[in-house]
Amino acid sequence: MTEYLNIAIPSKPEMVEETDTEGTYEISGLYPGYGNTLGNALRRMLLSSVSGAAITTIRIRGVPHEFSTIDGIKPDVLTIIMNMKNIRVKANTDTFPQTMILKKKGKGIVVAGDFEVPSQLDIINKDIVIAEITDSTAELQIEADVHSGVGFRPREDFSEDSSVGSIVVDAIFSPVKRSSYEVHNMRVGDRTDFNRLNIFIETDGTITPRDALEKVLRTMIFQFEAMLGFQADDGDRMKEMEKEAEDNMKTINIEDLELSASVTSILESNNIKTVMDILKKGVSGIRDLPGIGVKAVEEIKDCLEDRGVVLKDRD
Repeated sequence: MTEYLNIAIPSKPEMVEETDTEGTYEISGLYPGYGNTLGNALRRMLLSSVSGAAITTIRIRGVPHEFSTIDGIKPDVLTIIMNMKNIRVKANTDTFPQTMILKKKGKGIVVAGDFEVPSQLDIINKDIVIAEITDSTAELQIEADVHSGVGFRPREDFSEDSSVGSIVVDAIFSPVKRSSYEVHNMRVGDRTDFNRLNIFIETDGTITPRDALEKVLRTMIFQFEAMLGFQADDGDRMKEMEKEAEDNMKTINIEDLELSASVTSILESNNIKTVMDILKKGVSGIRDLPGIGVKAVEEIKDCLEDRGVVLKDRD
């Protein structure tokens, strides 16, 4: 296609090495110079644009502020808070905040796994040490609120919603801990200056490196597609795009989403036949359907996101 200067189409990402938390992926056949352009953009977006969950507010019984100490418990409250900020939480919900509760009495080590968490949350690093109870009569009670977000948010962003006795903390939402890339030349046809991009990703375990890369690629595509064309001053172009998107949603049948047979059956039994029917229900409406659980809602959301559609609650 002369419109695109006969630029070669790159390969899909190929796994080089992969574990649950670390992965190296290769994209080959990139036009000369595109390796660094794409690699730098992906690295920056991996570190800033992948959503996650984190503790934002902590309440400890009998503790008015973070500079306190607790009889029979060590270390001091400030260190306990620092330890809790290392807890990595995976959220399977769009409803926040979610609250985790810890109650422990008697001598012993207190770890993240001692928290009672809602069914929508999972603590990944349950072995993280939070504190130690040194007195058999001492008791530690903690409540921790979890929010979702992207990147880093300072404690000031959550201070307005905090109550008396709440300790608000900075939140690192990003599940991607490290990312780097390398670019090497490769042969394509008669040319030897095409690029091969190797990108390394390390996550905290709440998301796999492969899923993180997929999410960032989709985010990047969505951002560029949104900028195609020039917006008319009267907003006609935006209205036209919205109408086109709505018409497309009406034509996509449930069967086309490749949902599991059980989820498809439940939707059809509730007269939900197209993507538009799902969007009209919203998250809460789908969740209220008989037989639909948390995993089924996540499956539906993931299938829609694969098509660039975000399922939200109705206004």
